[in-house]
Amino acid sequence: MEENKKIKVSFKVVIALIIIVVIIGIAFAICILKNSSNENNGADKNNTAIKEESKEKIILYKGLDFSDGKNLNDITYNEANKKKYEIEYFNYENGEKLEKSKGNLVETYEGISAVENVKKIAISVEYDAIPRRYTTIEGLPKELYELADCNKVEIQSVDLDGDGKKEYIVASNSYASPEDYDTDTYTNYSDISLYDNKFKKIATLIKAKDQYREVDGKITSEFFCSLDDVEYIDIDDDGIMEVLVDLNYWENIGVNSYKYKDGKITGETECEINPLAISNSSPNHIKSEEQNITEENSNVLNEKTSKITDEMLIGDWELKNATDKSGNEISSMEIFGSLGTNGYFTFSENERFTNNLTGGVSSEFIDEGKYTIKNDTMIELKYDDGRKGKLTFLEKNGNKVLMETENNYILYLSKRTSSNNSNDLSDNSDIIGKWNTYEMIDSKTAKVLEPREVFGSGYGGISYLELKEDGTFKDFISPISSSEFIDEGKYEIKRNYNRNGDCYVILNYLDGRSLTLQKEYLSSDNIPSLVVPLNSKGDYEYHLKK
Repeated sequence: MEENKKIKVSFKVVIALIIIVVIIGIAFAICILKNSSNENNGADKNNTAIKEESKEKIILYKGLDFSDGKNLNDITYNEANKKKYEIEYFNYENGEKLEKSKGNLVETYEGISAVENVKKIAISVEYDAIPRRYTTIEGLPKELYELADCNKVEIQSVDLDGDGKKEYIVASNSYASPEDYDTDTYTNYSDISLYDNKFKKIATLIKAKDQYREVDGKITSEFFCSLDDVEYIDIDDDGIMEVLVDLNYWENIGVNSYKYKDGKITGETECEINPLAISNSSPNHIKSEEQNITEENSNVLNEKTSKITDEMLIGDWELKNATDKSGNEISSMEIFGSLGTNGYFTFSENERFTNNLTGGVSSEFIDEGKYTIKNDTMIELKYDDGRKGKLTFLEKNGNKVLMETENNYILYLSKRTSSNNSNDLSDNSDIIGKWNTYEMIDSKTAKVLEPREVFGSGYGGISYLELKEDGTFKDFISPISSSEFIDEGKYEIKRNYNRNGDCYVILNYLDGRSLTLQKEYLSSDNIPSLVVPLNSKGDYEYHLKK
């Protein structure tokens, strides 16, 4: 009996131990399941599941690539980019998240494309891009009474940095009526500024002057700064909302991005936009600006632009005079520096151009490209290095001129006549002859190389440019000839464009190409070299000596 009791007691202990082990096992299993569930829930809450993390983040602004949150970048039209950009996007506009859509890459201009079927801002990954909403403020707060004399004031408030305090974005406009707009000074002014929660001004973001232009025969103020051009969105998913401001350039797209954090703002403040809009009947202010130009360089605008043809455009257009945006005449040396006293554009029959306005050969840029005449008055420039530009064709005092409005200056160019564009070779013994390649500069390493290092072991020691007495040339700089190009043609010699003694040789190939070389003294032996600019014949700058 005693032995049976012991057995029964031992059995109860075993049963208890088994129950404890089972309970511990169940508890452990529940913990594992709970942790797994929490991880999945966290991924759902943040809309950043693992499969999303591997996705490339693409940001579009008005269909252009804005992925760095700072610059708009053209999209090359090709199959690789169609695959990259024709994806699903989350759309945002006017402070709202809109329906998703699939982008469609469309070629907009000669190999350049944009994404369509998306809204103003489109992002390829989903997150809380608008964590806080903006509010429109009606009326003028007493703290902003200094703006009481403005014709129009717009105010919005939003907590940009998420500190619980709202910032204020203010657009103010002061302008004259079109019928009163006939003064010699800027009558119109508008800007967009950022204020803190106590209406202390942090910075002026953008500002604009003189923004009237004609549309369908009526003067409008469409280029005034407005909060319609402002978006608030967290571009980089850091919880801070950027301020995106449209830059209303004429026939162009631009955007500035601003970030406000810890009382400081990053981004280009005091950014001035000056879209000089010339239509078929220019506003009075354009005429009054031009009246400041001296009679000696008289180029006052007529009331309408002229139409240009390829025949009229082809040739050299030299710089005659320049003004600032207020119409005050300035020296080209103020624009281009000590070397930029004179310069020119050359337009060829094959829709190619060479920009020699700066008067120098640069290894940083390629100053050649293709031009296109738009709307009979506008010449679009597409440089071989991807840069873009434009010229406007006008009549001033009966003279046909080209006008460039890049940066903060207005440049006026006049076409050379046959009398001042002659190619007299009678006194060009320093140029005529055979120029042999003696060294090359590698653009990637900046190293000085001998031709053999570039052309390879098959190089026979022959690389030259021959400028003949009859005004023709033979280009044998590259030993390997191509049936695609004709390496012969006629050349021109241009002197004294920048400083006395400056000299350029322009090669006009029979196949329509054009190339500008500069005569330079690159060493102390006082023997001149001809410099073939970078990228004109590959990734090298060629130096030639007679």
